[in-house]
Amino acid sequence: NFWQIYFGKDPFSKAEFIKAWIGWWVIAIVLLGVLSICTSLNLRGIGIALGFGFCQIHARYLTFVGWNKFIGVLGVFPVTNIILFIVLLFTKKK
Repeated sequence: NFWQIYFGKDPFSKAEFIKAWIGWWVIAIVLLGVLSICTSLNLRGIGIALGFGFCQIHARYLTFVGWNKFIGVLGVFPVTNIILFIVLLFTKKK
């Protein structure tokens, strides 16, 4: 899949996690901005679909720090995504 091609098969470090998280926010905001101008598609559905990219980013980093990767599902909603990101910034690897 895209993440394995871009980041490799191993979980990534904190620096790569931050880069991926910020990069995906930029992609999501630009894509939703362009689509809101150019189309009448349901942007809420597209936004939730983009949220699953955050789930993958969080899941890969959660395995790196030794947590359960399924906590990454919280990344699908913007508020829980930001809270989980802040918590993970201050988490040490087990």
